[in-house]
This record gives sequence, C-alpha cells and structure tokens, in this order.
Amino acid sequence: MTVGWLFYTEEDANKNLTFINELIHEARAQRIDLTLKFEHEFNIQDLTNVDFVWNRTRNDELALYFEQQNIKVFNNHYVNKLANNKWLTYQFAKKLNIPCIPTWDTLPDSLTFPVVVKSVEGHGGQEVALCHSLQEVNHYINLFGKNSSIIQPFMPSNNQDIRIWMLGEQILGSVLRTGKESFKSNYTLGGTIEHFHIPEELKCYLKKIVHELKSDYIGIDFIKSNNVFYLNEMEDPVGARSFYHLYDVNLPHLLISYINNTRT
Repeated sequence: MTVGWLFYTEEDANKNLTFINELIHEARAQRIDLTLKFEHEFNIQDLTNVDFVWNRTRNDELALYFEQQNIKVFNNHYVNKLANNKWLTYQFAKKLNIPCIPTWDTLPDSLTFPVVVKSVEGHGGQEVALCHSLQEVNHYINLFGKNSSIIQPFMPSNNQDIRIWMLGEQILGSVLRTGKESFKSNYTLGGTIEHFHIPEELKCYLKKIVHELKSDYIGIDFIKSNNVFYLNEMEDPVGARSFYHLYDVNLPHLLISYINNTRT
C-alpha cells in the first residue's frame, strides 16, 4: 500500500478535522495509507516507507527537507514559499506579464491616500490595513515589521475579489467574494459568495501561473479594478469552505485521485 504523510500545524488541524478525516478515508479507498503529521514532526529520520508528503502548512522548509530526501511533495517548496510571501508573488507575476497592484516594499517619497499596508506573510484577510495618513502607515509598518510589510494603492473593486481553485492545470471552481462591511472580502470574515464565470483573459493568466509554478492544489485570487484584473495573492494551503458552499463536488476524491496519478 502507498504511504503518505499529511502535514498540518496543530492549530489548523483542529480547525479542519472533518476535511482531514475525509481525506484519510478517501485515501484508504484508493489504497493509500495517509497519516496526519504535525509541523514540528517533520525532521524524521525513518523515511524508508514514505512515498509522498502533502504539505498543508506554510513552512516551505518542511517541503524542501523531504524533497532533499527524494520524496515527492505536494505542493513543492517553491510554490509554498511564493504563495506565502506577497512580495515574491508580485515579482513572479511581473515576470509573466500578469497585471498586479503597484507595490512598494519600502516607504516611497510620496503617497496618495488611501493606501493598503499588508504583511507579506498574512493570509485569510489578516494583517491587512487600510490607511488614510502617513501616521497610520508607519503604525502598521512597525506592527507588521519593516522588513515584512508592503504598501499598495487602494484599488476600488466594490469590496470584491475572485478566488479560483486550481488542481494542476485544471480549474476546480471559482467564486466572487464580496466584503460585508470592509474592503476585505474573505468568506471567513463574513463576506458573501456567488459563482463566478471566468473570462478567457483570466484563464490565460491562470494557465501561465500554474505552468510556470508546476503547482498542485492552490488558490489564486484576483481583484477587478477599472476593468483590469489584477493578481492579488496566491494561497497554499488553500481553504475550501466557500467551495463546499457552492459546489456539489467530492473534493477529497478529486485531490486524492490527483495525488495517486501524479505521485511518481
């Protein structure tokens, strides 16, 4: 039987136990012995029976460790590192000629307010602040860390963004998310969701991204401002709560089947 290790932080595992159990059950149905492991357990010496690792943490060093032992990792360490650093994400997008929001990693000489200050490692709408003064900007830069902050112009988007789930080069689904009382539109923060039809322009961007990344299961977020789609961020690990609310799809079956077909 194929052996796989599924890595989570303990905190995230506690929030996702139902999904984890569904993955393990589906894996067993496909003759895979999938075991939950915690992030702090990754430096394990006995790797002789491990066929693959699924990294559902934000620790790219964990993925790199197993890759160096010649063990297949979903997603690879480069994807994980890029998806968890917004500055690196934007540099990546520029190389592919994909529109992204103008971004500074240091305080520019002049700013037109409002602006948005973000932690490069924030996720789920956390560590994002709308600022109307230089005093506010400096406050959040100091709060997030001078070397861990980026500054962007506020892009009007009707408090909306677009989340797209990708499995390899396959589009699993897409949603339009609308913020309830904030410019942050994350569903977990109380926003609303609806199906979103992906135009050909976005499909082209998606194809470029996943082809270059060689990614497995990720989320890719865009905003639309002044009729232009901008890459906002990528997510690894990507959550699926809004996916489950809109799609009647056996997601664990799709994910485990993909792993089964691509692990060698």
